Amino acid sequence: MKPRPADAIAPPPEGDLQDAPIESVQFVGPTVATVLRSRGVATVGDLLAQRPRRYLDLRGADDWRRVRHAQSGTLISVEGLIEDARWAGNPRARRLSVAMREPRGTTVLRAVFFHAKAGMTSRLSPGMTVRLTGSLKQQPNGPELVQPKVLAPGTRTRAIEPIYAGIGSVAPGTVLRIVTAALERASRWGDPVPPDVARALHLPAPAAALRLLHAPDASVSPEVLVDLAQGRSDAHRRLAFEELLAVSVALERARRNAGGARVFTDETGVAELAGQRLGLTLTGGQRGGDRDAAGRPRERSPDATAAGG
Repeated sequence: MKPRPADAIAPPPEGDLQDAPIESVQFVGPTVATVLRSRGVATVGDLLAQRPRRYLDLRGADDWRRVRHAQSGTLISVEGLIEDARWAGNPRARRLSVAMREPRGTTVLRAVFFHAKAGMTSRLSPGMTVRLTGSLKQQPNGPELVQPKVLAPGTRTRAIEPIYAGIGSVAPGTVLRIVTAALERASRWGDPVPPDVARALHLPAPAAALRLLHAPDASVSPEVLVDLAQGRSDAHRRLAFEELLAVSVALERARRNAGGARVFTDETGVAELAGQRLGLTLTGGQRGGDRDAAGRPRERSPDATAAGG
């Protein structure tokens, strides 16, 4: 099945964005939608519930001085001229080794691609200018990138890039693209939390929480970025509270629809039977208390019981 063109994308239905079908998101064609639905991602709400696995902090990463002076593990995203590209290894485990030179300097950065396909040479041929993004490693013969992302020259990179897990056969990069498309409509995310409750608990608005989670900008502090990566940011707290509220409301609705609680009396010897099943012998006081309670039955809601009322 061929992906549908952009002008054939179904307009999003009116109402809460969370309930909009996944097919209403740009870049989600029939094939991708089938895969997502098979993995439980049927609505925009399901899609935006996908949490990034980690974040790449690319602020200042497009500086070749990082290549010359940075330690191993530093993220870089630099453009340069491909000087050399050659194959190495056996046919079953071929690797492509590339040398890229600084545009206006002498620094050479090497990149290694394991299990590379033959078509990669068309993107990394000598004389071409490309952008490579990845974690730097300092090797004895100079700085090196292993399995970096290859981008076209002039490609704008995010200051902070979220990294998602793939969903079935939908690649992580595609997940990022469709999440970004869905995020453009975040203002239509319904807010079930009363405003006074949100203010009292210092909860951000849902649209702000979604943007912080899926598209943090360059103003985010290192501390907040750590909280995002560890799942304990204000955005996580806001969305978790919303999920908890939804579950609580569903349980309360089910309790009310079920009618009043059943009242048990001691006519059937329930207390004695329960004691026997548990291997317990009721004391005289327990039997008396049970008879007293049976003589004054009243319905109690789970909420009242939990509150000790």
